[in-house]
Amino acid sequence: MVDAVWGRLLPIGRRQPRDPGRQSHWLLLRVVTLQRWAAALTACFLLGWGLAPEIRTSYLQSRLLSRWAADMKFTLQAGPSEEIRFPKSGPYDERL
Repeated sequence: MVDAVWGRLLPIGRRQPRDPGRQSHWLLLRVVTLQRWAAALTACFLLGWGLAPEIRTSYLQSRLLSRWAADMKFTLQAGPSEEIRFPKSGPYDERL
């Protein structure tokens, strides 16, 4: 640790030369980081570009919901349903 601190305090002419491979490694990391940011920004842009028409028109929502509703079925059976839950307190249980 003393060598690292002392190396920073020495004038530039007396410092030991750096490894050239280390500098290219740093450059490679920088390029990879920039590519990751570019990919993330591109993905966000494409997602926004695809969602913009959906927000205006709700085309996909209407198509999906109509298909799901077409498959829904129900039947009537005699007697009260055990699936219904009524409120135990509040204005509707007292008034209605």
